[in-house]
Amino acid sequence: MLFIGSAGTGKTAVTKDFLVGSSTEKIDYRIMNFNSFTDSVSLQLSIEGMVVKKSGKTFGSASNKTLIYFIDDMNMPFVDKYGTQSPIALLQYIVDYGSVFNREMLEERKFL
Repeated sequence: MLFIGSAGTGKTAVTKDFLVGSSTEKIDYRIMNFNSFTDSVSLQLSIEGMVVKKSGKTFGSASNKTLIYFIDDMNMPFVDKYGTQSPIALLQYIVDYGSVFNREMLEERKFL
């Protein structure tokens, strides 16, 4: 889900209220604020910190809860010389393919 609106309209407050008020037995969440120093490595580490290995190269929630990842100020990462923002490109890859690559062993990690 993507909330879009002018500054000061309460997008962050509404989302945080929803997350805090949600059932802890069913939902696990993490909040990350993007800034100009956010890179794809820190984003990937944060996302992978919420999942555990299920079988083979498949990863998912440790407690079979629904995982929600709230990203605030998504437009803030630095635009590189090629006109891209690496954390946003990584998010697009995860949404499109449901996986990331282990940066050390260069193998795919699928998310449930």
